[in-house]
Amino acid sequence: MGYSHYWRRPAILPLTEWLKWAEELKPLMEEEGKVLADVFIGEDEVYFNGAQPCETFYISRSFLPSYQEQEPDEDGKWFDCCKTRELPYDSYVVKALVLAEKYFGDLITVSSDGDFPHWEGE
Repeated sequence: MGYSHYWRRPAILPLTEWLKWAEELKPLMEEEGKVLADVFIGEDEVYFNGAQPCETFYISRSFLPSYQEQEPDEDGKWFDCCKTRELPYDSYVVKALVLAEKYFGDLITVSSDGDFPHWEGE
């Protein structure tokens, strides 16, 4: 099955918001030994996979196209995605993307094959 999450983002995400996002993300990823594998949260990239792997969730502060013909959309945003097949690490992908909406606001647009709990603000 192909259950996936999708996002569009600018070529470069602002450093200040990135650092805040990464800081809030770190404690959410502490169950690494049970559900997550290969977790990295840094100043330029974030990635992790599930203990039952599917596709690695990967996002970098500076977008690098996956293939040469890839182009941004009419708003200048680049497309990316992560297929999780609803494996246990899916909830961590959702948490990461909901927090991305919180910190990057309109810079990032998220969608999903299922219901997606978009950031509602405080």
